[in-house]
Amino acid sequence: MIAHIISRKHEYRILAAIYALSLSLSFFLAWFSESNIPKGAGYRADWNRYCDRHPVLFGFHRFDFEYYQDIAEHGYSYQGDVCKPTNIKFFPIYPLLIRTFSYAGPSSEMAGLVCSNLAALAGILLLFELLSTFLSARASISAIILMLSFPSAFFLHAPYSESIYLLLFALAGLCWQKGKTAQAALYCGILSATRLPGVTLPISFAIDALLSGFGTGRKSALARAGILAGSGAAGILLFDLYLRLRTGSSVFLFKAIMECQYSAHVCKRLTDYFPALWNVLTHRSDFLSPHGINALTTMTTAVATAAIIFVPGVPGWLKISGILYSIVVYRLGCGFLPGAYRFSLLNLSFPVLGAMILSHGFGRRVSGILMKSAIILIFAIHLVLRMHATVMFSSGRWNYF
Repeated sequence: MIAHIISRKHEYRILAAIYALSLSLSFFLAWFSESNIPKGAGYRADWNRYCDRHPVLFGFHRFDFEYYQDIAEHGYSYQGDVCKPTNIKFFPIYPLLIRTFSYAGPSSEMAGLVCSNLAALAGILLLFELLSTFLSARASISAIILMLSFPSAFFLHAPYSESIYLLLFALAGLCWQKGKTAQAALYCGILSATRLPGVTLPISFAIDALLSGFGTGRKSALARAGILAGSGAAGILLFDLYLRLRTGSSVFLFKAIMECQYSAHVCKRLTDYFPALWNVLTHRSDFLSPHGINALTTMTTAVATAAIIFVPGVPGWLKISGILYSIVVYRLGCGFLPGAYRFSLLNLSFPVLGAMILSHGFGRRVSGILMKSAIILIFAIHLVLRMHATVMFSSGRWNYF
């Protein structure tokens, strides 16, 4: 293990520098937003308790973090109506980590920030190891750069659960690539109790196990698939059981929360998506809104997910995961639920496909140049939108994420 780390020392230094650059950009824009950008309608006066203490470090303590902080400090609470603002719609792993870090002395605000950024850095290093199992080191670094350019990548530095998700995703994927089913199942169980889309990864592994065992070793494949599917369900079921015991409720709270919180935004038919998408594309004033960025990132990931299916060398489970993740993003983002674009960050289809195109190229000389130019253009657009989204988020000029 130590010898492997030493052999990767050069790549780890590059990744640490890339992460430091991304972190510095996010914190600078948060400070700039707090100091120079007029507060939007979504900005709440009680956020000043964060920024008055340190406008640089606490510029991302917004929106969902208040719920995470409340869970970490006081636990879950339920007033009998899941359609009212309540903290039971937030999964437990991240607030549990905040509470654990708080025991060491820092406030919950600082604990959330430290926890997120340590997890993000570790997640990026492990993601590099995962990608290196089927890509070159150069292509793996390119994929991570493309991921960090996503408009919602600043959430990896914010006190949100994205960074924990990235770390667990990379751990589970690396274990699965190495044939360690039990360890992959363990991480999948924790992942499904971290964020809703976490249930897609164990399903991807289960399908991959069935496909790889088709014709030979059917019983073994079925057993592996059952373990993985069970691990994905276990996280959610245990979370729901805890909520019932904590609140004394007799209803399936998780199901009720999903129906209440997201039913208005869920797509019933594929054709429902296009009128909303067309409206964003034809109204320039909406393009820089959460709806517009959601439309762009959804299109980017959908096209990349469809294209990567036909690319050799990419693990089957990663292709399946991209498809399932795209379905989740599509279903939650049809009504352009503000903030649904956050989900696209952790679909690796575009970063992997883009890195392969930049490193190896596909097709003839002219088509290869055109594809590389398209990836670079999308990277530049994503990076500009990331800076815009960071400022808008910190200043509260977007009402809801």
